[in-house]
Amino acid sequence: MGLPHVLAMPFPAQGHVISLMELCHCLVDHGFKVTFVNTEFNHKCIIVALSAERTVPQLALVSVPDGLGEGDDRNDLVRQTEALQNTMPRRFEELIEKSNETREPMTCMLVDEGMGWALEVGRKKGLRSAAFWLAAALMLAAIMSITELISRGVLDEHAIFTGAPIPEHETFQLGPGMPFIDAAHLMWNILGDERSRETVFNYFLNNIRVLDVVDFIICNSFKELEEPTFSYALKILPIGPLPTGLRPSRAVGYFWPEDAACLSWLDEHPPGSVVYVAALPLLAILRRPVYEPELHLRPLEGGSELDT
Repeated sequence: MGLPHVLAMPFPAQGHVISLMELCHCLVDHGFKVTFVNTEFNHKCIIVALSAERTVPQLALVSVPDGLGEGDDRNDLVRQTEALQNTMPRRFEELIEKSNETREPMTCMLVDEGMGWALEVGRKKGLRSAAFWLAAALMLAAIMSITELISRGVLDEHAIFTGAPIPEHETFQLGPGMPFIDAAHLMWNILGDERSRETVFNYFLNNIRVLDVVDFIICNSFKELEEPTFSYALKILPIGPLPTGLRPSRAVGYFWPEDAACLSWLDEHPPGSVVYVAALPLLAILRRPVYEPELHLRPLEGGSELDT
């Protein structure tokens, strides 16, 4: 019997790729073989940025089309989600079928929650599967509770699409001990137009419907940080935090070659004096500035510069 063979697929955004890549390296360390599937566009970026010495025999990088053309705007979240669902499922299925003709066929799947349609393809092909969530378990629990929140009247499905104003302090709590959530901060509510809100909301809704087919959902968080949430949503398992970028001899999944230009700037500052804040890729897609982290960091400046 050969090695257990995992078919892994991230959502096609930088943070999703890096986090799932790190988890796949952990699986390789424990004796798994991994086939890591990117879109063709992202695959080309990763190969260009990847040096030959960082390849790993038991982690194969492959690609499938994303349904968009070379000149299409991949920052258009609506077009991207529609193209993914229209083009990738059949190509993904073909990838599994070809694997079945080899000596080491795929035996299971690890799929980003944002690519829920792939879980249905895996079930059709008889593969056991787990989903992966790279962010806070609380946000995933909220998304998984959409239908319940609508039935409770916490969320107004019609208001989601029309962009009706949300009261500034409208918050809700999923369970005992869990933080209160501001409805205005839910993922689809930060989108600027009705079509985008409806597309992304329905995309999340379709993804959570297929989560019933997975054995569990692996989350890049840890119990001590979100224990009430893990008690509330027992299907979510903490395995984080995943320390990405700490494997100098392994592929990380960067879309761009490493840029050492900032090192001289860092060398000018005392150790422990620089705070790095990584913004969500979605903010770049939405072209929205990030004000809140800046407001929280300014009191810590102590008279020094704050670059944003």
